[in-house]
Amino acid sequence: MVLKRCSDGAGRATSNGGCAARVLRRAIAFGFLLWIGSAIAIAPETVRDLAGDDGDARDKAITTLVASGDPRALPLLEAWRNGNARRDASERVLLVDGDTAVDAATGAVVAPVPPDLDEPTLNNRMRRELDSAINALRLASPDVGVRLAAAKALSGEADGVALPAIKAALEKETDSGIRGSLMLTSASIELATGDKDTRLAAVRTLADSDHEATRTLLQGLLAKQGDKFVEPDDGIRAEAAKSLRVVESRLAR
Repeated sequence: MVLKRCSDGAGRATSNGGCAARVLRRAIAFGFLLWIGSAIAIAPETVRDLAGDDGDARDKAITTLVASGDPRALPLLEAWRNGNARRDASERVLLVDGDTAVDAATGAVVAPVPPDLDEPTLNNRMRRELDSAINALRLASPDVGVRLAAAKALSGEADGVALPAIKAALEKETDSGIRGSLMLTSASIELATGDKDTRLAAVRTLADSDHEATRTLLQGLLAKQGDKFVEPDDGIRAEAAKSLRVVESRLAR
């Protein structure tokens, strides 16, 4: 067998071992993008808005992807969060890893990778939104460990964007620990963002929880700041008091 020398991108010769390692890394990266490409066929306008500079449009695009329940949304958002998104001169959005790329909307492999690509804005606010959206979509994973990790992450970072996926997960989740965490997260979001009927329903749902943090949440609704209640609505405070009694009774057993 004849062993050939290979070189790095700068033309320097490298060992056969180094060459093999680099080829393997490229193969893995290419396989990763091919897998993403096979999974992605997202509405072009959603991808365009995700890559744009309009914050409201980006928020709406993320919300649309999470609410869709489309399994293709997760690999797209994960690639975006990992910094793989780029725009070419024609405003086409690509997912790029080294010298391989796919069209973010169609999933088609793009070769060669176009020059002078622009990287869409990925500020801390968008990173937080993407993290929340990704964890929400991971609740559909068949791996209980992945779902548990996602539920724990959402308990500290979730917002209204994640709510549709959390609700969908609650309908299917069989693990009691994950269900308890998601129930609390869902209620917390609804208490912060919902109308009165939604907030009342959330408080009543909390009566079924055996999560220690539920007591803290309900007590917060009954607390005062100075001479005013934190929760100004009498009806919601009354329901919170009822739910708190049930929860405390259950936790005391």
